[in-house]
Amino acid sequence: LLDECYFQEVEKIKTIGSSYMAASGLSPDRQECEDAWHHLSELVLFALAMEETLRQINTQTGNQFQLRVGVAHGPVIAGVIGATKPQYDIWGATVNMASRMESTGVDGRIQVPESTSCILLERGFLRQLRGDIYVKGISERHGKVRTFLVSNRDERSSFVERGAGRGFSMNRNTLGAVVYSLVQARKREKLREQNGGFHLVEAS
Repeated sequence: LLDECYFQEVEKIKTIGSSYMAASGLSPDRQECEDAWHHLSELVLFALAMEETLRQINTQTGNQFQLRVGVAHGPVIAGVIGATKPQYDIWGATVNMASRMESTGVDGRIQVPESTSCILLERGFLRQLRGDIYVKGISERHGKVRTFLVSNRDERSSFVERGAGRGFSMNRNTLGAVVYSLVQARKREKLREQNGGFHLVEAS
């Protein structure tokens, strides 16, 4: 999925056990659009595409794997640690919040704090109130955290159609477009396999 052009802003950080950690917006110089939170929408679309891919894997293999996702936004500290085995990582309250959103989340859903849900709502995603939950490391000081479950954007009232878009292609920013691109990518992959690993192009 990370090879797709849709997810240029998404960076895989690491895997910890069964957890997959990724972030977006870590390269501000690559953000050419005027919307400072476009990369957040991209991250959620990435999670939705992961869920769709997992459903296809379950259908093909007869398994019942489920994905539980937590997302939060805000500043992070990034750096490389280790002298003999250097590793890039990120830290901070935002990372902790995202981790808690995942660990306290619901299988098959994307859980976010209220502030993150507001940004996503403005960009056409749908949200469902889950309620106020206890979040270890945060609730001790600030009380329970109001969380929402985020789902696929409502195309009928998309960010672009409401006149708030700034040069985006609506088709590019829908899950349908992402899934279509994935199908096309798989067709290209099969074609490469049939041609011995080479991608044939027509001569002009």
